[in-house]
Amino acid sequence: MSDRQDQSSKSGDTIVVPGWVIFIPAILLTLVLGYFAGQFLQKRMAATTVPTGDPSQPVVPVATPAVQVLDPSGAPGEVLASPGGDTAPDLYPTLPAGAAIPASNHYLIGQPAPEIVMARLDNGEKQPLSGLRGKTVMLNFWATWCPPCRYEMPFLMSVYERYKEQGLEILAIDAGEKVPPDQVLDRVTKYVEGMQLPFPVLLDENTYEVQRLYAVTGLPATFIIDTEGKVLNHHGGMFPDEASLDAFVQQALGAAAAQ
Repeated sequence: MSDRQDQSSKSGDTIVVPGWVIFIPAILLTLVLGYFAGQFLQKRMAATTVPTGDPSQPVVPVATPAVQVLDPSGAPGEVLASPGGDTAPDLYPTLPAGAAIPASNHYLIGQPAPEIVMARLDNGEKQPLSGLRGKTVMLNFWATWCPPCRYEMPFLMSVYERYKEQGLEILAIDAGEKVPPDQVLDRVTKYVEGMQLPFPVLLDENTYEVQRLYAVTGLPATFIIDTEGKVLNHHGGMFPDEASLDAFVQQALGAAAAQ
């Protein structure tokens, strides 16, 4: 690098300044500023990023006895606990176990439930919601990639077995999968078979239209529809434990018995 020459305003002599005297401090200053900028950005990202977990593994609450489950890819999963745990995953904060579910202000409550017609996963037949008139129907919007959905799924299974003889029906509406279209059916089928879901799962191309009709903006989302086809209640988000879901259902069945 050539040296820099400056003219002295007093003596007129030429002052020779080596180039490295300017170059090296500039490099050091750049490195220091870059380091502190990187530290700042790293802290900002850590504060705003929420881990999503591994979507290939079902999230099952801790309890006993153990049961065998499968992950959505169809590979055997490790032996995990049976439904009924009361501790939600730390990555997805929710209500404390046993807490009362806040009242919903969803605009559909008290209104006729929008009609939906979707294909059942088990037999491919179209299932109209109106075809279940006379039963208390729970619509649960979920997806295999949604950890809170998978966490509460055992609660749905348990509550369904407990109250199906009292007229409870559950329709689990798949809200869309994050895989190529030609892999959706296989992914959902393997998950449903692995979990041995006892209620119908609806999987169809109009799922986003159905979500629009019910103003679903997040997963999971649950609606209770009474025997006359009106929306009785709604809960947005994950039920923190089986007891809260049980109370949610009992309220609906009590209203049905009073009709």
